[in-house]
Amino acid sequence: MYKDLISPPDLLMCCPACKASVYEGFELGNLQCSRCNTDFFSIDNIPCLFANGKQQKHAWESTLGPMFDQWRTTIEQNTQDLKRRDLISALRGRLATMIQLDKTTYNTFQDLIVNKTGLTMRPADQNSLDSEFFSGYQSLLFRDWCWEEGRQENNDALQRLLANIEEPLNNGEINVLILGSGAGRLGWDLHCTLKPQATVALDYNPILSIFAKRLIRDGESVRLGDTRPYPQSGQIGLQDYELKCSNPDKDLAKSWYPLAADVTSAPLNKNSFDLIISPWFVDVCGQEMRDTIAQIDTWLKPGGQWVNSGPLLYMDPMPYVLRYTFEEIKEFIALSGMEFQDERHDLVTYLKAPNDNRITQEEVWTFSVRKPKDNQYKGEHHEPPDWMVMTHIPVPEIKLEELPDHPIIIETYKNINGKNSINYIASVIEDTFSPECDCVELVIGLIDEYIFPREKN
Repeated sequence: MYKDLISPPDLLMCCPACKASVYEGFELGNLQCSRCNTDFFSIDNIPCLFANGKQQKHAWESTLGPMFDQWRTTIEQNTQDLKRRDLISALRGRLATMIQLDKTTYNTFQDLIVNKTGLTMRPADQNSLDSEFFSGYQSLLFRDWCWEEGRQENNDALQRLLANIEEPLNNGEINVLILGSGAGRLGWDLHCTLKPQATVALDYNPILSIFAKRLIRDGESVRLGDTRPYPQSGQIGLQDYELKCSNPDKDLAKSWYPLAADVTSAPLNKNSFDLIISPWFVDVCGQEMRDTIAQIDTWLKPGGQWVNSGPLLYMDPMPYVLRYTFEEIKEFIALSGMEFQDERHDLVTYLKAPNDNRITQEEVWTFSVRKPKDNQYKGEHHEPPDWMVMTHIPVPEIKLEELPDHPIIIETYKNINGKNSINYIASVIEDTFSPECDCVELVIGLIDEYIFPREKN
């Protein structure tokens, strides 16, 4: 048993690999699952629950090594340049300030991310992520925890969310899930406002979760240097900041749970959350929008609410056919059986830094969705069929007198009983195929080719 592990309530959680609950072999307190024999890990007492278990830790460590190497190389190069005789006084002073700020940031990251967590800086290998995955999110930390402009940006985002959260949810007796909690400020402000039983703040990036945990739960402050790469009139471009939580509350922090996990295999139980918030998340989370909608539908309790707020800035290599529009996403939600409630579009300023003249504006789409209280999917006839578009809802029962004599087709047909979804059927047959096979697409193809057309005749 990990004594100081920051464990969300057991009943909210499951194994990310095999989906076993705490009654079926998943042991959150021991960071293991006896059903699938997967061992997990923690960083700074934050549970890290990934389907690939401890392999994820190795991937992070082999990314940290190159990141810190790059940092040291930059500091060493600037230190060497500082010795040049041809530097004018202003340039020499600016370069010296940048070196000091880079050292401050380097030391803070090394202390929080390596010294206090037990992570090892490994050389890059085939499992490494892009080092920008870690170092490219510093602006979120500044925005959330020290910029005055960031305080206003976060407050505006909070008000957009609260305007869409229905009054019955605002009674404290709820469980809240934040998808893509980032540097943590928005989720923490929402937690302080709603005072729920539990808020699970899920993010894939461990560095952001560690900083948020240190500021919110531990009440610490940290120093980071902000160095802007481009000259701008009237701006110094180099700032030393102290990051701290401006509204600490030790009692409320006990029910705020940072969680490192991948949304594509999140360790979350069905029908567990009263409120799910997805801020600046659904377009960049790394999976198809329909799958994200299906997961949210699965995790919400009957009568629960989903509030989304953010732009649609799909990232490469997302193909064009999967870059859905506002109206297409609303149709997917309706096909899932959830009720679209309200929406608004706002043009907002994003990540405005006090030492930067540039301004970025994005169109933020805020909407709310309700899962029906009866939790009974009421299928209607569509073309294509709703259960083929949203593969987490049940496939209607189909009776056929004859079928091609192929074991995979027969197994697929046996599992079409009016209760199972395409996703479930795919999970039944997936062990027959290589990991590279998209079994969901395979099942859709089998049904479309051999089963569904015959049912129409």
